[in-house]
Amino acid sequence: LIRAGQRIFIPTGAVQPAPKVEPSPARSKEDFIWPVKGRVISYFGEKKDSSPNKGIDIQARDGMTVAASRGGRVIFSEDKVKGFGKTVIIDHGDGIQTVYSHNSEILARVGEDIRQAQPIAKVGSTGRGNSPYLHFEIRKRHKPQNPFYYLP
Repeated sequence: LIRAGQRIFIPTGAVQPAPKVEPSPARSKEDFIWPVKGRVISYFGEKKDSSPNKGIDIQARDGMTVAASRGGRVIFSEDKVKGFGKTVIIDHGDGIQTVYSHNSEILARVGEDIRQAQPIAKVGSTGRGNSPYLHFEIRKRHKPQNPFYYLP
């Protein structure tokens, strides 16, 4: 990761061909929104418990409402997902799914049609969470995507 203000030195002759970068996805009629307001405390791809983070972790107040990032249908809603605690997954019908984990309470039920921004859960620290935050993933055809390519 390169952060704002960081200095980068590239020695002469060290230039290599640019890596192949996956283009950001085309925007649909309904763009994504942030599921909760807060500070990102862990980024996509960062090592977390010796494996890369498949989403982002957003620190938020305990009990804060988690909103659906985009409209769709709830396909998964469980209280005890190992390591993730209370988890909701929404299928958006176009090969994209969103995952919301470590919730203190689940408000959405499997089979329920959800509108964008509709409350689906409450922020918590279930699973391996030791402070309140939301683990948020976007998957395209079951493959984790960097949420920053989708969020405004």
